[in-house]
This record gives sequence, structure tokens and C-alpha cells, in this order.
Amino acid sequence: MPEADWPTKFNTMVAGGNLPDVFPYVQTQGVNNLPAFVASQCADLTPFLSGDAVKEYPNLAAVPEVFWKQGIVAGKLYGIPIPRNMAGGLGFYRADLFAAAGVSDLAEIGDTDRLAEALKAVTNPKEKRWGLVTASGGLFGMSIFAQLFGVPLEWRLEPGGKLVAAIETEEYRAAVEYTRKLREAGVIYPGSEGFDSLKRKNEFNAGRAAMTYDGMPAFLGAAGYLQTQKKIDPKADPRPMLPVGGKTAAYLNNIAFATNFVKKADEAKVKEVLRVVDFFAAPFGSEEYTLIQYGVADTDYTRDDKGNPILTEQGAKDTSVPWKYVGAPTQPVFDATSSEAVKLVHDAFTKLIAVGVQDPTTGLFSPTDENKYESLYTMRTDRVTSIIAGRAPVSDLDQLVKDWRAQGGDKIRAEFESVIQKNGGVG
Repeated sequence: MPEADWPTKFNTMVAGGNLPDVFPYVQTQGVNNLPAFVASQCADLTPFLSGDAVKEYPNLAAVPEVFWKQGIVAGKLYGIPIPRNMAGGLGFYRADLFAAAGVSDLAEIGDTDRLAEALKAVTNPKEKRWGLVTASGGLFGMSIFAQLFGVPLEWRLEPGGKLVAAIETEEYRAAVEYTRKLREAGVIYPGSEGFDSLKRKNEFNAGRAAMTYDGMPAFLGAAGYLQTQKKIDPKADPRPMLPVGGKTAAYLNNIAFATNFVKKADEAKVKEVLRVVDFFAAPFGSEEYTLIQYGVADTDYTRDDKGNPILTEQGAKDTSVPWKYVGAPTQPVFDATSSEAVKLVHDAFTKLIAVGVQDPTTGLFSPTDENKYESLYTMRTDRVTSIIAGRAPVSDLDQLVKDWRAQGGDKIRAEFESVIQKNGGVG
């Protein structure tokens, strides 16, 4: 089933009482009251996966605590995480293009002003090269610059349990102003805000931009940025973007790919389902993991001279299946075809996680956020895009904040703060 069809299909299954044994949940699926939904439709996994009980499922027991927080609803554990590597990243840059512009090492960039200078130096429209290529919905690169300016991830929790939304902060305004100045300076690939993700990726791979935003997993593998660009130009040197200056707040927004729920059933059935999920959570390097990720030896994969599994053409087809998302272990940083890619990604994660920030409302429930998240997100995206594009003044941020607060933001804040107060002032 295409991912875009899942919300509609999910609602149909809920209405028909025909949920599968294990199913993913995303915030925009249309469930208006998550606590009520899980209480009536889902198995409470707390007695099965807490304390010594989790020892019955050793692979799930090996998944660190940080990944489970998103599966907590109303103080009980309902969700099973599909772990990822914590940080989504700051995108990618071409070290070779930066070097040609006078920056041989990102450590030389002491602040965002110096970064802007480097992006301007890289930009040469006559050679069809710009500092940054973005895509539709990308807010002209705000995914990168918001983090570099230290904008909080959704919310900032202040002493006493007070929440401040990201768009209310001075850091957010500074990031918007900065991005707008980059666009005015001609640093951003003209029209790229209308590109789809494939067009954006192709232009970056072709060397027509020195920076882009994409999630860290896009760097690895035969189809990843490193190997793709090396095939196009052996001198290309793409790398994960790293924190610059001293303000970066790297978003820990890739903690889990998804959160799965188990349909309510009797104890024996729930245990049976958890044993299946536990199988799919087998750790990296195990026989089970290799079977799930690479298929059958000599048909779907072969081993190279170092023992790494390499997918065959048949294997690439056979392993493009959703069952690997029934359960999963902590995600390894691994690329059977490139030790260089692994080193670059590992080094980037080391620096990103050190300055990482989480959303303090993760695991908390706000009915208004559940119902209004999508509309408020769209409003913010559309109006900030207009400001950066120059169709509206920066001062319109003030009206955006007022409208956001009036149309649900303040109510969401109050609901989250109420839960935080009950938790003793912590998210």
C-alpha cells in the first residue's frame, strides 16, 4: 500500500473494527483522541515490556530507553519504536566547492556570517552553481539554518514548566531574516523552492549547489550522495554538514522512524505478537537481521572479500518489503560498500548528538495539537515562505505568532503545560 493511502485505509479499518495485529501510527491519521483510542483499541504493553518481564523479549530489551518515550500514552507504554539514529542532521555540503571558495575546513567557519560569505563565494550563476538548493516545503533551507541559530525543536521548556514555541523565539526570527538575506543575495538556486525532492537531489549531485538539506540516511549506500557524486565526478567531496559557530541546536528529530501499536487482545495473543516483533528486532550482525535485511544467501546477496553482505539485483527487489518495519533494532551506521561513508556519518553524529535538543513535549498528549497540528504547520510554512521569498515583510512574523496563538497555539501550550505540571515540571 502506498504510504499516502495509509491514513485513509487506517480510518476505514478503525471504523470497521478490522485493525491488523501490529500497525503504525502517525499524528495526521485522523484519530481525534489518542489516549481514548489506545485505551479502547490497543494492548497496554506496560506489563509485558517493563521490569523483568521484558527479558522474555531480549531483542526489544536491547533497545535503549530513549527510543521508547514516543510510545508512552497517558503514562502507559503502548507503542513499539522503529529506532533511527537520533539526529536527522543538518543536510550535506560539497567540501570541494567550499575549498575552492577558500574554506578548506568547516572549523574555519566561526559563525553564520562566515557561512554566508562562503555560500556567496561559491555562487556563480554563469557556471550554473549556487550556494544552496532547496525544494518545495523546505522553507529555503530553514531546516538547516533554524538549527544553526539554536531554534528549539517545536518547544523550549523554561524553568517552572513554561513552554515557549519555536516561532515565538528571537532565534527563529534571526534564522528567517538570515535565510531571506541569502535569497536576496542570490545564493539560493532560483526557483528551487518549487523543486520536488528528486529534482533537488539531482541538482546537488550534479554539483550545481554547495549545500542542500536531506536526512542523514541519504548519504549511505550505493544510491547515496557519496557514491552517486563520485560516479558523476571523482573529485566530488560531499559530506554531512556539521555545526558551525556556538549556537547550533541539532534536532533529535529522527529518534524513531515510526511507532507501532499492537491490537488489543488476550494475554496469550499479545505475547505471540511480541515474540514476532522481537524476531524483527534482532540486532545487527545476527542471522535473523541478515535474513530480514538482505534475504537469502547467494540469491539475494553475496559476501565480498571482507565478509560484508552485498545485495544482488534480485535482492534489491526482494528486500523492498514492509515487514522490516514490524520491529527493528537500534539502527547501525553501516554501508557494506563504503567505509569512507560510514566514517563521515559516524563523525557527524558524534558532533550533532553532542549539541542535540529534543522536543520536551514528546510522549505528552494535547487534544488540540492532535486536531490542529497539520493546519497550524501549513499556516506557518506558507507564511514564512512568503516572508523569505520577499512577498511579505519580516514584520509579518509578529502577526503570524498572534494568529498561531489565537488559532490553537495557546490552547496547545496550556494542555501540554498542564501535563508537565502533573509530571513535576518536566516534559
